[in-house]
Amino acid sequence: MSPTQGQGEVERRCDGTSSLRAIEILQAGSGNRAIGAVREKLVLPDQLPEYRIASKTVPIILFAARAGSTYSGQLVARHPAFGRVAEWFNPPRLERLRTEYGFQNDAEAVQYLLDREARQLFGTECTLYGLTSCALLGFLDQILPRARFIMLKRRDRVAHAVSLTKAQLTGQFSSNQTPRMIATADDYDADKIASNLRIIASVYAQLEAFLEAVQADPLTVYYEDIVNDPAAFQSQIFRYLNITPTSVPSQKTSVQKIADAVNAAWIERFRREA
Repeated sequence: MSPTQGQGEVERRCDGTSSLRAIEILQAGSGNRAIGAVREKLVLPDQLPEYRIASKTVPIILFAARAGSTYSGQLVARHPAFGRVAEWFNPPRLERLRTEYGFQNDAEAVQYLLDREARQLFGTECTLYGLTSCALLGFLDQILPRARFIMLKRRDRVAHAVSLTKAQLTGQFSSNQTPRMIATADDYDADKIASNLRIIASVYAQLEAFLEAVQADPLTVYYEDIVNDPAAFQSQIFRYLNITPTSVPSQKTSVQKIADAVNAAWIERFRREA
């Protein structure tokens, strides 16, 4: 199957019923906070456009923060049909583009990304907030029939919660960021870790409710498996998307692991004291 349609061809958007239903599910799951918070940050046009997108398949990686999305997205983007795969629908990213290039609204910023960040295929990563932004901007309605969802999780939920807690403390959510402070074992906060465990569970419950609402069957992958065998992960994703690279893709990324002895100490203490 070819990964592209005719260059510049615009597909008719679906009627939006599935997307609206998904938004209702997200609202119910988040007490309206996600929808309201994202809507406040976006600059929406008076009328949503038909986006120009030639990508016949649109992979969307769904995840909770600190699940390994940057690393996973870069591995997927090693297929030559992709440009970059990133969190394109984060409202702050769209705001930066809108400000830098003088766009009138965030839909124009989305079209800029579609034109600049895709080759034959366009892929994106979405947290719950990014997915909500994607829906509010009308992009989800348009590409839903050709979306392929990938649910990225971590098998070790305690390690996930510790990673998120440490990132919130230091401000470093990826190795490409500079931490505002260095965390130590003494910064351990059992209540915050427990709270993040509940938040992570809630995020995945809401993402799964969204997938059920749109009747999508995702491919579920786990961070630990990806780290252990990145080439196998790439092969799994490319099979799922029905795309075959002409050569073996590289597993090189710009991401470095930032978990350290502090993470290990917090994990051991939380498990011991729980």
